Amino acid sequence: MKFRTFYFCCILIFAFALQFLYSEDNYLNINQTDSLFLSNNYALLASKFNIQASKALELQAELYPNPNLSMSFNSFAFDNSKFLNVNKLGQRAFSIDQLILLGGKHSSLIDIAKENSKTAQLQFEDVIRNLKYQIHISFYTLQSQNILLKNYNSQLLLLDTIITSFQVQANKGNIPMKDVVRLKSTYLKINNDNAELAQRNNEEIKKLKILLQDSRNITPLIDENVFNKYTVEPQLENLLSLALANRPDKKIVDQTITLSKLNLNFQESMAIPDVSFNLTLDHNGGYFQDQILFGLSVPIPIWNRNQGNIESAKQMQTVSEYQSKQKKVEVTAEIQEAYANMKRSIFEYNKAKKLYTNDFEIVLNGESDNFQKRNISLIEFVDFIESYNDAIAEFQRIYVQLVTSAEKINYLTAFNVY
Repeated sequence: MKFRTFYFCCILIFAFALQFLYSEDNYLNINQTDSLFLSNNYALLASKFNIQASKALELQAELYPNPNLSMSFNSFAFDNSKFLNVNKLGQRAFSIDQLILLGGKHSSLIDIAKENSKTAQLQFEDVIRNLKYQIHISFYTLQSQNILLKNYNSQLLLLDTIITSFQVQANKGNIPMKDVVRLKSTYLKINNDNAELAQRNNEEIKKLKILLQDSRNITPLIDENVFNKYTVEPQLENLLSLALANRPDKKIVDQTITLSKLNLNFQESMAIPDVSFNLTLDHNGGYFQDQILFGLSVPIPIWNRNQGNIESAKQMQTVSEYQSKQKKVEVTAEIQEAYANMKRSIFEYNKAKKLYTNDFEIVLNGESDNFQKRNISLIEFVDFIESYNDAIAEFQRIYVQLVTSAEKINYLTAFNVY
């Protein structure tokens, strides 16, 4: 009996664990969301493999050209009509050729490969920066939508109860039917707003599922005290310095200057001819029966001295320098805009926080009770409900605006300012 009881308990624990593991909802805070993203996102994993591919090209650039082995035999001897006459009277030769790169070509190729690896690493960092920004915006937007949906559903439940009660009284002739119709119209309007918000909420959930590669619904867990850090106003000069120093997309553009210089060096080295050394063992092919021959070959740079590629590399270096200057102007403008938006968001949030207190909920409950007791009119009650919903929606808009502005600064500086 004791064994059966123990066995039954084990089954219940296992079933509970499975239910928890495969539950439809996944409650996460922002740090847990980031961890899930870093381990699961396919675009991120693809970028990691791109880095490895660039590292492999570094290895390839370090390799030297292979020697070339060639062999030749006497295919047909006319004096004795023999094919492949390779005996001591036949002709056979063996030759090894080795190309030697001159002018620093080999080192230039290695340097270019290393810089390409750095670019791949920067592209990986930029992918993280962009995707994390999308995740954070979706995360906080989802939290705000959940609050509004909860408010709408609470009001719909209240109105449904009131409408049912008033419908009974209207059927008895105790209250006018127009009051019931007015309540139903209010219900339908709130329900329509709720349906539109629920659709946007589902789209946000889908976006997070794709970014996190997780099929479960993400439910944000947010400590309200965390918003205190968003009310600290940053310094514009600090933001500009951080952005210019940390932005991977800015570093990628600067990296093109380095690559263009290396490419110019490589193209200039291509104007220097390479030397090919040759060692040949020839049996019965010359005046002596066995000969060991040494030779070299060098192309003569008379017409083609790689002039076109050198000039193109010079022009591309100038282009990359202008692109870097342009990127600096863009980064500066983006930071200035984000700074202005953050200041405005902090001001609006602080103002709204003073205005929005627990009095809203207390008055809502009081208005509902007084209306059902017929102490206030239907018009007063409906107007209050609409004003209350507008206030809640406006505060959530300000809340999302504050978080979005802060995340925008983190994104544009590539640094956790907040």
